[in-house]
Amino acid sequence: MTISKVNDRSLNGTNENILATSQESTAIQTGSHDYWDYYTDATIPWYERAIVGATLPLLPFVLLSSCEKSTVIERKADECPDDDGDGFGAVSCGQNDCDDTTTAVHPGADEVPYDGIDQDCSGVDLTDVDGDGFDATEAGGNDCNDTDPTIYPGATEIPYDGLDQDCSGADLTDVDGDGYNATETGGGDDCNDTNASINPGAEEICNGIDDNCDGQIDNDAIDQTTFYQDADGDNYGNPDVSQEACFTPPLGYVSNNADCDDTNANISPAGYEVYENGIDENCDGWDMITAYCDPSYSTIQEAVDYAALLGGGLTVYVCAGSYSECNINIPCDNIELIGETSAILQGPCGSYQDPFMTVGTCADDSSVNINNIEFQGDGNNMGIQIYNTANVSISDCTFEYNRPGILIDEATSVSVNDSSFVDNMEPFAGWGGAISAGTTTYPISLGNLDIDSNGNGLFFTETRFSLSNSSLIGNYALGGGALTMFDSQGDVTNTTFESNSASGHGGAIFLAANTGTLTPTLSVDSCTITGNTSSDTGGGIYVSTDGVLTSVNTDWTGNSPDAVAIYGGSTYGSGDLALIGSTFTCSESTGTCE
Repeated sequence: MTISKVNDRSLNGTNENILATSQESTAIQTGSHDYWDYYTDATIPWYERAIVGATLPLLPFVLLSSCEKSTVIERKADECPDDDGDGFGAVSCGQNDCDDTTTAVHPGADEVPYDGIDQDCSGVDLTDVDGDGFDATEAGGNDCNDTDPTIYPGATEIPYDGLDQDCSGADLTDVDGDGYNATETGGGDDCNDTNASINPGAEEICNGIDDNCDGQIDNDAIDQTTFYQDADGDNYGNPDVSQEACFTPPLGYVSNNADCDDTNANISPAGYEVYENGIDENCDGWDMITAYCDPSYSTIQEAVDYAALLGGGLTVYVCAGSYSECNINIPCDNIELIGETSAILQGPCGSYQDPFMTVGTCADDSSVNINNIEFQGDGNNMGIQIYNTANVSISDCTFEYNRPGILIDEATSVSVNDSSFVDNMEPFAGWGGAISAGTTTYPISLGNLDIDSNGNGLFFTETRFSLSNSSLIGNYALGGGALTMFDSQGDVTNTTFESNSASGHGGAIFLAANTGTLTPTLSVDSCTITGNTSSDTGGGIYVSTDGVLTSVNTDWTGNSPDAVAIYGGSTYGSGDLALIGSTFTCSESTGTCE
């Protein structure tokens, strides 16, 4: 080791020689201390050798001088440590190697994705290789394919390509969302994946489309039309031979089943009826027998009796004209009595209240139809009397000046439709001039009736009935000018009660209990009950003891002195009243409604 003397100075009052080696070591020799061996020992770091010594406590650094020139010893920039030898200095000395212990980590190094290591010293590990903005599932993200920038959560899914573009977990194979995979996927069975109503589980309907993907159009559709065979070519089908199809009937089939004999083109609903030949040419269920049109019959009764003699099931046809014939007895043998236009039974005839016709004591499986006949009384005759019988149908008839128009007693099934009642009178005090009925087993059905200017229009006791699409105008009575009900139950819909009057309670309707077992109950729905008057209470209706009135969407305006009066014995207000959408309000204190 070569030692050169650089400078002689006196420090702290002693003679000290500061010596420096070339680059290997530095030694300090003093005149008063023997530290030479210590400071020249190359195994001791130079900075320790430079500052150790009792006489050098204040020496901040060692001055190296040659020829009077001094130099500060410090680390140069190119001397920044590169411990891992990758050519990049450590961050700790101002360089940019973020991990100087690992050769594979330095700026520009190849980044290994998803390993949690920042190889290229960019600040983070690589977790989005394809740069689509979504981290890979391998890195805890939700990009199911980090090698393809078109695949990420929320991407547009392309159906049937086998790729899961939107990372939903599967390719899109059911575009219409009906639960069936498309046939385009190779394993699906949805023949139209753009329409959710078309799939193997759909019901086939008549629309020209294969709804259930069975390869056939409209087969076994649930809404097929039933067509009927027309073997005789009369355009009327056989009800016993049918076939279903969509839209167009099969060859030899029609849409109706009204032919009663499909082997004879002369027999159909359009056929001409031949009298008394035992054949029902027009398929109305009856053969036809004439009265007065054929001189063989001198009266309607004679023709009816002959029809019964032949076993029933026949039609007695009453020709146009006026007949003064009373007490015509219609047997319960499925007899039908039909009048031509202006076929009139006209009084006077017989005794007081003798009926023009009587239907009585029929079995449950028999029926009587009376159609298109005018009953014109003289104020004493009864129109039709029905008792102890079943299945009587009256339609398209007119009743004028009868006492009453129709009297029904203990019948099981009676219907009156499309008929008018004008100026008929009460058979007994308080009974109905148009129709009076008592003790009927099944409801009487009344529809499309015009009941005008009768002495008490309808009267029911212990009877159930329905009344629809009718008008009751200008009728009058002691109580209930248009409708009187004792111990009866009725449903009235779409019916008008107007300008009816009573000298007592209930200008239009009287509802009360008497001695029967039925609770008096009336329901009016979508009716108009206006302009009716009572000399006492209840211009629209009077509800007596235990009566139950339900009014739904019904107009009760303009009745006098009030719309509804509710009376229970000696106290108003004990009746039961339900109002739904009706136009009046009631007072509990007075028991009246306006």
